[in-house]
Amino acid sequence: MKMSRSISALLLLCVLLSLLPACSKKLVEPEDHDMSVWTVEKAPTYKKKGVLTRVCLDEGCSYSQSTKVKCAKGLVYEESDEGKLYVTGKGSFNGSFLYISSQTPDGRRVDGIDEEAFMDDPDIRYAYVEDGIKELHGYIFAGCTSLFQARLPAEGELFDFGHFIGCIALKRVSLPEKMTEIPMQFMDGCIALCQISIPETVTSIEFSAFNLCTSLNEVKLPKGLKNVGADAFSACSGLSEIVFPEGLETIRENAFVGCTALKTVILPAGLKELRELAFAHCIGLQKVYIPASVQGIYVSSGGFSPFNYCSKDLVLITDASKPGQGWAENFNVYYTGLSETSDPSDGYAYLQVQYNGQIPTN
Repeated sequence: MKMSRSISALLLLCVLLSLLPACSKKLVEPEDHDMSVWTVEKAPTYKKKGVLTRVCLDEGCSYSQSTKVKCAKGLVYEESDEGKLYVTGKGSFNGSFLYISSQTPDGRRVDGIDEEAFMDDPDIRYAYVEDGIKELHGYIFAGCTSLFQARLPAEGELFDFGHFIGCIALKRVSLPEKMTEIPMQFMDGCIALCQISIPETVTSIEFSAFNLCTSLNEVKLPKGLKNVGADAFSACSGLSEIVFPEGLETIRENAFVGCTALKTVILPAGLKELRELAFAHCIGLQKVYIPASVQGIYVSSGGFSPFNYCSKDLVLITDASKPGQGWAENFNVYYTGLSETSDPSDGYAYLQVQYNGQIPTN
């Protein structure tokens, strides 16, 4: 009798445990590993989990990680007047891994993600936007302070601006393969961003795109780039190396202001414009190489040159034999302090310029 009661109690306990929600293993970010963005090994559906993997990018490291996810249920969709279907909100979805399918649960095609769809969400940690979704509008992940990694669709097109502004935990992003522009304030304030691979098709990096990305330490700009916009990399205090492509035409005002870790800058052959304050407050700069192709080196109406507030020991080296016609007479000034007289030249010291120099290749 006692044995049968024990068996009955055990069976009842098993039944009760089976009714409890399953405990999913929380995905932990591995320490001491620089991990890639997630890739799909087995595509998920709304009913069955798929498998996503990522690998360690550290040299010689073979560590990898896998996770199982379903397509995010409960998202809010709205149809435009043109008949396009957009994700407009998180709805009832409450997970940390947001996998956005290119189809709704009832099989309709998803054309894009509308502006501010997931803005200021505190819980999303990983975002994967499936191929097939074409339009990505402004502020979609802005202010998502827990977002660590994001993958955008290969054929996606970015509209408006500020897509990841204020994502302070964001470390890596996989960008669309054929995008032509990094939008204004695209990743402004992403202080944890340590690496960015910019597609070779990009021709312009717009205003404040990577402002305050203080963990960026190296940037290789794409071969097709023509324009670096104002404040594009301003206050990137960890940026110690920039590789500029030949064919770059314009570096606009304040583009690299406050990049205090820069020591050497090699501007590319073919550059046409270097705007005022482009490298201002780069106090670590020791050498800047300027090609003779530059048609304009600009100083603002207040006397601010591309190198204001840099070290007075900075040396400018050019392969030109003399200042070009578009080079302002005092482009190479260093501002040492506020003027105490009415003479606008008071407080300025002139940098050393070496003409007929040799410019190394990037």
